[in-house]
Amino acid sequence: MLNMEPIVVLSGRAGVGKTSVAAELVARMPALHAQTSAMILKIRPNSIRTRIGLQEAGNSLDVETDFSWIARETLDVIRENPHHPIIVDAVRVPRQVSKIRTAIPTHVIHIHLTASRPKIIARFMARKRIIDDGLAYETIEVDDSEKWNTELAAISDLVVDTDYRSPSETAATVIDFTKR
Repeated sequence: MLNMEPIVVLSGRAGVGKTSVAAELVARMPALHAQTSAMILKIRPNSIRTRIGLQEAGNSLDVETDFSWIARETLDVIRENPHHPIIVDAVRVPRQVSKIRTAIPTHVIHIHLTASRPKIIARFMARKRIIDDGLAYETIEVDDSEKWNTELAAISDLVVDTDYRSPSETAATVIDFTKR
């Protein structure tokens, strides 16, 4: 039942480049892209499909499931695709990582992406996502799910500064790390 392929779990602030790096990893490895926003909508199809609505739904799921909902959904992906690497995009709280590592005790690689606040804000403002429509970065960064980045970096297997790396370069670094 256990997937012997890597399960790459991404974390980092909104706008740091997690989804762009995940897309590169999916193309290069090739791997399956397990997006937590899609997991939320699978569990709660009536969630409001905005950044704030999804953050609130994820925070609520954390409380209701003792942070295990991402681990459970990732296990479902493994059951359906037992021989594929999986990119989990993304965790926001250290206990989510802990629950994934407990549920999938082998081959979980936690990658934390970081960048300077000015770079993150510039990326956030440049991207065109419907869920972010009309939001200022300052509105997003005050959510409880955004406050854990120092702790997530501390428990990660690898921290990658994306300030001066493209998603492609970051993905190459991650792939090299997964082969160790």
